[in-house]
Amino acid sequence: MSTSANFYTHDTDIYNDISPHFSIRSLKKPLKLRKVASDDAEALLKHSSDQRNVQYDGSVIGLDNPEAISSLLAQWSTFTEPLARFNAVVVTDNKISGTGGIGWIGTNSEGVRVGAAGIMLNSEERGKGYAYEALKITIDFGLRELALDEIHLATWDANIPMRGLMDKKFGFMGRRIEKDRFGNEWEWRIRKTEWLESVHSV
Repeated sequence: MSTSANFYTHDTDIYNDISPHFSIRSLKKPLKLRKVASDDAEALLKHSSDQRNVQYDGSVIGLDNPEAISSLLAQWSTFTEPLARFNAVVVTDNKISGTGGIGWIGTNSEGVRVGAAGIMLNSEERGKGYAYEALKITIDFGLRELALDEIHLATWDANIPMRGLMDKKFGFMGRRIEKDRFGNEWEWRIRKTEWLESVHSV
């Protein structure tokens, strides 16, 4: 078990030939982000089929049947070199409460290593500080442990709670963008130096 910041610990070995795994546990709340498992299928199908959960996320369109979830499990269980994604299930109070992590990792034209992070919690788990905690861990882990240079987040204009979380709680002001293929209209870009200087990284 390793500690990178004073708000989480992690056990990570994603390139293990026998059993690739990761588990990142909050030291502040009963929350962890972990690698998806085959027996998560039912919970993930229920999660992604609930319109209250997915109403502001165009990336989950079509994840409403067992075949799509099976394909998702295979994608999320594969770790390439260089790493192309780091998706996770969010567990609170020992039950799956949503999905998060980094859904895309790549290098832009300037050679900057970027990760696109996100969080989607079950509606009944909102308002408990879990979204902030999960995103804080994801951002920090991506920049410190995965050696990314920037973390990007994006959402729809109508997603007022997410915009408030980023603009007010985190204090990183979003910028308006042309609507992308997932329907996102606001974007936040957090550089590693900026994050490490913020109060959220300690």
